[in-house]
Amino acid sequence: MDKRGAEMAISTVVWIVLGLVVLIIIILVVREQITKGAAKYTEIGEQVTTTGGCSSFLEGRSCVEKGCPPDMTRVRGTWADCVEKGKKTKPASSYVCCKKKET
Repeated sequence: MDKRGAEMAISTVVWIVLGLVVLIIIILVVREQITKGAAKYTEIGEQVTTTGGCSSFLEGRSCVEKGCPPDMTRVRGTWADCVEKGKKTKPASSYVCCKKKET
């Protein structure tokens, strides 16, 4: 037999192509998850920089729509950031300031 050039089995080429497709899918999924995670950190940064309002990541407080969840308690008072958040929603709803229950 007179063979010229490199010889590669078709199954090897198929495995290489499938490997590249899987690699691309994994990269896209990881990229999407990183983007979602980064959005959460942006929200935390906004809460930390808010001064004088209810939203405080460091103190475990946040504005919650229409009542606090079971793991939180209501903080009495009028909070400008909660009122402002209520004005932005359509229809306007009331937000209350809640903080994590101390254990």
